Amino acid sequence: MPDLQQLRVLVAEDEFFVANDIALWLEKAGATIIGPTPTVKETLKSLAQAFDVQVAVLDINLNGELIFPVADELALRSVPVVFFSGYDDMSVPERFRSAARLSKCAGASDLVNAVFEQHLRGGNQGEIQRQSG
Repeated sequence: MPDLQQLRVLVAEDEFFVANDIALWLEKAGATIIGPTPTVKETLKSLAQAFDVQVAVLDINLNGELIFPVADELALRSVPVVFFSGYDDMSVPERFRSAARLSKCAGASDLVNAVFEQHLRGGNQGEIQRQSG
């Protein structure tokens, strides 16, 4: 399993036990966890206070609200994203199609590997451009 030492990972997940598993898996691999946060509002608040997020693990639906405003902010900061969700690929907007996606059925090693690979790739996937206007 890759070593995630010193990697700061934002986790947004509304299911307590899943959030706890994600945090434990990533901490066991050496990452520092920001969150987990259960709502889009709380995730954006955490993100506003944490300028050094390096990778994010995001559930697509947090208590009935889609996570894409958070993903947009992360893309503006060039922070790579792993969507960890029960939703299918059709639920991901085109601008995030190249972001990593894992089913919630995935295990610890799959998630740690995805976070590591996204960190290596950097924030080039799913970048959006500011629209003038």
